[in-house]
Amino acid sequence: MIQIITNNFVSEEQKISAKKIIEYNKFSDYKSFDLYDINIIDLNSDNIWRTKFSSYTGIVNFKELKLLKQSLETSLSKVIIVLPQNQVINYNYNYGSYQSKIELKNIPEIITKVVAEILTDYVSISYYEKNITTIQNINLSSDFYFDEKTIEPDDVLIRCNKSNKSNTIKIKGKIILTTLNVLSDLSDKEKISAFLNNIGFLTKATSAPDWIKDISFYTDEKLKSEIEEHKEGIEILEKKIEENNIKLDINEEYKSILYSTGTPLAKQINRMLGEIFALDSEEFVDAHEEDFNFKKDGITFLIETKGLNNEVAGKNVSEAYNHLVIYEDKIEQKGIQEKTKGLFFVASERNKKPADRAQIKERQITIARRNNMLIVDTPTFYKIFEDFCQKKLSSEEILKVFKEQVGLINYE
Repeated sequence: MIQIITNNFVSEEQKISAKKIIEYNKFSDYKSFDLYDINIIDLNSDNIWRTKFSSYTGIVNFKELKLLKQSLETSLSKVIIVLPQNQVINYNYNYGSYQSKIELKNIPEIITKVVAEILTDYVSISYYEKNITTIQNINLSSDFYFDEKTIEPDDVLIRCNKSNKSNTIKIKGKIILTTLNVLSDLSDKEKISAFLNNIGFLTKATSAPDWIKDISFYTDEKLKSEIEEHKEGIEILEKKIEENNIKLDINEEYKSILYSTGTPLAKQINRMLGEIFALDSEEFVDAHEEDFNFKKDGITFLIETKGLNNEVAGKNVSEAYNHLVIYEDKIEQKGIQEKTKGLFFVASERNKKPADRAQIKERQITIARRNNMLIVDTPTFYKIFEDFCQKKLSSEEILKVFKEQVGLINYE
């Protein structure tokens, strides 16, 4: 478990994401170092680098830093101190705001004085220079590096990529100092883990050799067999789910007649009638005038479809009847005698639930009855088709309804 001591903002989302790995505490309420495997002190916290004193050197009086000295001296746990990046020091507080400021890069010696507040006899000096260091394919930036004149060669742990300058050192045998911006994202566990691995604070498990696969523990074979059986079962279930999803898509197409309009409505009514009456391409003709027609029991059924936002009007029925007249005029000119019947499939008030739609008015029903037509509202046709699919209704019974009824379809 890792304790990160920081005064920078940590969101609840970040805390939840790092739970069971990292615990975040402020300088004012950090917990005993000995409760954790690793403790990280974030000196890059903004509020450390401001003081109300008239001189920037007043930051060494940041009282919460002094609390850490006793913990560092008495704890046996691993400790990392993350030094600041090029912070701006705000100082000389008057009239409700800070009157002066200076960048750390211009006074890097102040970093040494701040660290000395928590580490007795600390003398390492930092100098400003921006660098990049790559650890496990992760690039970490740094704004400062250590003067190695005050450091033993064996205490340098990490160097910058090209400049080879030291950015991470070990002091007093157990405390690590780094100028790397390890905590730029406090929830980036991958970056923190890469750094900890590199300095030897986290150990990787030894990789299993290839030959270990040939050694079987007493339940291995049984467990592997069960896994294979479950895989087969999963494949069967996945196939069933796929089949059911295809059927659900088809059902959605059937339901679309309750709200569709134009060509999609016409095509779907066409398909459903084709299923009911087992129509082939020769029996089901798209005449490009009426939506389509088919012949059954010596009757040519002329089909017209319409999706409406409003109630069915008299002109809608009359327009459907006009297609019947056009067809009859054609066959008369050819000297053909046929018995015809108009079927007007209509989805009126299609944006409303079927139960909320108004009943088709008597005037429209009279127009249809007078002209040997049957108005088939799509909610009723939907029920008819559903009963047909459930084998509660035969195609012969549906054909009888289409043949014998005029006006408005009646189906209970």
